[in-house]
Amino acid sequence: MKTDTSSTRDGSSSALFKWLLWAALLLLILAVATYAQQQLDVNQGARIHDCDLQQGACEFEGFTLSFGPSPIQSLQPMTLELETSDGISFDQVVADLQGADMYMGQNRFSLTPSDENGWQGDTELAVCTTGTMRWRLTLSLTRNGETQQHKFEFDAQ
Repeated sequence: MKTDTSSTRDGSSSALFKWLLWAALLLLILAVATYAQQQLDVNQGARIHDCDLQQGACEFEGFTLSFGPSPIQSLQPMTLELETSDGISFDQVVADLQGADMYMGQNRFSLTPSDENGWQGDTELAVCTTGTMRWRLTLSLTRNGETQQHKFEFDAQ
């Protein structure tokens, strides 16, 4: 008796093709979701700054932001300072520190006025078991009921 093995081979090929198709679809969905999140940040008015706080103070739009002492390290008390110019004042300044590539818990804190043109707040970074961690700082500045967000990324151990 002769058996037909072509249907078995076709079934294997078909199953592999379906699996590859699903994998490609999943990758496409992830890419679209990442792009959509980036666009959402831009559309919500978040400004992403190409400034590394690990290298020193960042100057942007008439403000100076510093985070230290330097170097920025995990489990070390740190002070975030925002200096404004031109008499700009805010009703509220809030900082949110998140792991850029890994969830590191909630680290959101308010800055308090330090003088006529400045704000400051104290925090510390959670420890990461992988060594160097990429962090994202979102600074929310509220004035007259309107909030603008500024995002910065830096690496810390």
